[in-house]
Amino acid sequence: MTEFGQQFTLLSEQISQPFELRQYQQRIINELYNQIRKGTKRILVYAPTGSGKTAIACRVMLQALTKGLRILFLIHRDPLVEQTRASLIRDGIAAELIGILKAGYKEERASPIQIASIQTLARRKFPQGIELIIADECHTVCWYDT
Repeated sequence: MTEFGQQFTLLSEQISQPFELRQYQQRIINELYNQIRKGTKRILVYAPTGSGKTAIACRVMLQALTKGLRILFLIHRDPLVEQTRASLIRDGIAAELIGILKAGYKEERASPIQIASIQTLARRKFPQGIELIIADECHTVCWYDT
């Protein structure tokens, strides 16, 4: 287990049990992992407003943290950064694990989860060691392979 995985394990003792997913949310996560096992690297999860996409993303991030992965959560509008942080904390991710890359915030680049405003990230150095990228409203993201 990596340093981040150990850090999460220690912090997880201080937080409440993760919330229970609805059946359709768990099916989405199961299919997501099936696609990853098949080698798919870019996966779109589409669901209606209010269906719990942030909850799904949170569960995926919780599981990724236990494997020691570093995560980038991209937000398309600055006001949603703090709202997303609050949702992740509410859904079981300790605040100490979350860094924010946005104007007006102190950067905590060592945190295993980075929430980044797309506008800010476009002007700053990309965080190192990111192994999982989750884009909220992915149709707003323009991505170029390098």
